[in-house]
Amino acid sequence: MTNNLFEIARQFGGWIDGENLDEVRFNDDDFERFVNFIAASERKSEREACISIAKQWDADHPNSNYGACIARRISARGQA
Repeated sequence: MTNNLFEIARQFGGWIDGENLDEVRFNDDDFERFVNFIAASERKSEREACISIAKQWDADHPNSNYGACIARRISARGQA
């Protein structure tokens, strides 16, 4: 994830994982606001990075498909 994207994530309430400095964590509401912002972005690299974050959400929460739903929304927005 680029430093710029880390800064954007922080603006939306994200924090860097203490063990894995390449991961950003969010609570549910902040995560939703962050991906909506990125989905509206014209920058393909930021959308792709956010899709990766969304997919990681499901990996971190095995009983969730929330990240997959968000990833689909971001992808669809980028194709519009």
